Amino acid sequence: MVYACLADEWLVKAGTVLKYHTMVGSVQKQDSSYRVTLCGKDGLYDIEAKLLIDCTGDANLAKMA
Repeated sequence: MVYACLADEWLVKAGTVLKYHTMVGSVQKQDSSYRVTLCGKDGLYDIEAKLLIDCTGDANLAKMA
């Protein structure tokens, strides 16, 4: 539990936006980035990312990418 709190703190300090309780809906490769549709408690929304890190536990993001 302590590690999880410290990891979150380090990620936020590095400028990362953490999205809890969010699932990947789709991934589209663009020129040098990805357009990712996310599904959260507030509905569907798109983000653009240069790098994808799959932390789904069952490789959902990797399969879609």
